[in-house]
Amino acid sequence: MLTSLARIAPATYRSMCCRWTVFIARCFVLPNVFSFGIKAAYNDQVISIPIEKPEQKQRGIVACFLSMYFEQRWQLITTTHELYVAWGVDLQVDYVHSASTDLLRLLRSFVEKGFVEIRSFDITDPDNHTISKLGYPKVCVL
Repeated sequence: MLTSLARIAPATYRSMCCRWTVFIARCFVLPNVFSFGIKAAYNDQVISIPIEKPEQKQRGIVACFLSMYFEQRWQLITTTHELYVAWGVDLQVDYVHSASTDLLRLLRSFVEKGFVEIRSFDITDPDNHTISKLGYPKVCVL
């Protein structure tokens, strides 16, 4: 098994009003990888991460937005998408954990026109086995 060190950093600046934080891990990988995992330096347990093949379609500009948690600001989101379309962005990717039905209904028209792709961003509640693999206790403060 080949390993490389990952640089892990928050995807955005941390907010004092929201404790949800998304992290991005960057590391070197070999071509034609068939499995991928991550582990803490102090723990030998590897957590498998599914590999997703990249889309091969040629595009100009693609914009990926931060994950939506309990999102209901349909006015802001739809206006932003309209502006990005007008400015020539080919595809906008929304990662949705949870959003209002009205917002998702409005976004559906963008999806049907090919301007927006909605991807689920699930946050699972880890069981005791997963917690032991992570090497730290489950802490959730909302």
